[in-house]
This record gives sequence, C-alpha cells and structure tokens, in this order.
Amino acid sequence: MSQLLKAVGMIVLSVVSVFVALTVVATVLVAFANYSGSSRDPQTTVTDEEALSTWKMTLAPALDDLNSLQDPPKVLSDEPARVTPCAIDESDGSLAQLDAWKSWTAEAVRDGPARSLDAVLPEIRSGYSEIVKAMVARGWTDETGVRAETENGVTEPVMTTLTRANGDVRVRLRIDMYTDWIIAGLKFPGAPRGCRLAD
Repeated sequence: MSQLLKAVGMIVLSVVSVFVALTVVATVLVAFANYSGSSRDPQTTVTDEEALSTWKMTLAPALDDLNSLQDPPKVLSDEPARVTPCAIDESDGSLAQLDAWKSWTAEAVRDGPARSLDAVLPEIRSGYSEIVKAMVARGWTDETGVRAETENGVTEPVMTTLTRANGDVRVRLRIDMYTDWIIAGLKFPGAPRGCRLAD
C-alpha cells in the first residue's frame, strides 16, 4: 500500500512539475511576443523641416505675444506656446500634424481631485476676458462677430477669434473657454502639412 501511495505521489509531483514548467514557458513566450511586437508595432513620424520652419517663422510673433502674457489670477498656463511636433495620437493611433497652441487651467482643479463642473469657474471667465483684452492691446483684431456662448458656457465653448498680420500672412488666433480651462490655438492660411509616417 505504501508503494502505491509513493507511486501516486510521484505521479502527482511529476504532473505539478510539468504544469509549472509549462506555465513558465508560456509566460516567457507571451513576454517575448509582446516585446518583439512592441518593438516593431509603434509607428514613427517624419517631419518636413521646411514646413516646420515655415510654421515657426510665420507664428513666431504670435507665439511671443502668447508667451509674454502674465497668467491671470488663479489660472495657470500649462506650458509655453510653441509649434508642437509631429506625433501619433495615442487615443486613436492617427497622425497628428503640426499645431501651435497654449492652454491655461484653473488652479483650483489643477492638482485637486477630478470633479464634475456644470458651469464655467469664475476665475476662468475673468481670466479668459483678461487674455482676450491683453491680446487686443498687443494689436490683435477681434473678428469674432457673434460669440458662441451658451447660458452656462458648457454645451459649447465660448470662442473668440483674433487676427493679426505677419508680413503678407494674416495669422488667426482662436481662444476657447471651457468650464475649467482655456486654450488658444494658432493657424495661418496655406499652412503646410509637415508630418508623415515613416516608411
């Protein structure tokens, strides 16, 4: 009987050992597949340097204007205005072209817990007004016409369109206000596409 128990024990031990070995091998194979897949899956972008230079040269005065603004009280800029490089949009894997913008976030929500907002924060509303006035004071022309403002400023953003000439090009600055942040985006006619995916 003890011989039988020993034999059964040896069989069980062998089965467990084989199962553990198979699990280790499977884990290694999956890790290797993920590693090798990730090394060839990510797409890389190529920037047309001439197009990038055109963007930077055309928008340089506008970028300087945005970067010389003092942040409104309780509204902080996220980073300096600049021409953003070519990139892959992580949300959907699409190619993001050259762009130029600056944004500001309400200090109250920047580092605090996420919260649902049903109206524009007062500091955002006053900060937005300050930013628009400061840009007009720097020589930008308000060409907004009818402003896209809703009763609470949530359903659609409040938007202001400003323009200013840089040589023969009229640069357009659109400033949008949301519940807890502001974004200013720059465009110009005939802006060249400067990004493509690597072959």
